[in-house]
Amino acid sequence: MKKHTAIVILMTCVLAHAELPFKLPPNAKYNVSAETIAMAKAALSTNLVSDATTLTNLFVSPTICGPGLWHILKDSPHFSKPPTAKSTARIPTGDGKFLEFPMATLLSAEELASFRMALADFLGSQGVLKVREPNKEEFMKYWAVIPFDEITGPLVVAEGKDASIFCQFEKGKVFWIDEVKRMQFKK
Repeated sequence: MKKHTAIVILMTCVLAHAELPFKLPPNAKYNVSAETIAMAKAALSTNLVSDATTLTNLFVSPTICGPGLWHILKDSPHFSKPPTAKSTARIPTGDGKFLEFPMATLLSAEELASFRMALADFLGSQGVLKVREPNKEEFMKYWAVIPFDEITGPLVVAEGKDASIFCQFEKGKVFWIDEVKRMQFKK
């Protein structure tokens, strides 16, 4: 009986998929288990702090710094040498035009170290972070920026005093990080 119960619980965990509590855009695909989301929340709660060394636990190469967060961090003195892989996010305005926002992909160990130090400084101003899943407005801001439709890693938000840090995890690490509270555009 105990073996049967354990198998049922295990299968439930494997087959359980989390869904965001709102309707996704028609092309969006988000297929992530509740267990994976819980692990991402725990990792963010433990490691998204104002200490650059602890931030090492979250970020590996490549890490994409989306336009909202890049706008905040790009002028940090920690970026004495800017990242080599900078690009722009093209956001449709709805009238056939686009707005372009700079962003960066952090590739080298030096770039990631500069990013972690700049992020640690910024996080120091945010107080205690509340980690949760994104709401519809936050998701839509993220959706407007990303160049892909299928999201295979958990989406988690760390909300601070005046910022909402949006993270997409892949393989247990943050793949994409952005600040979405201050961004004002739609896809």
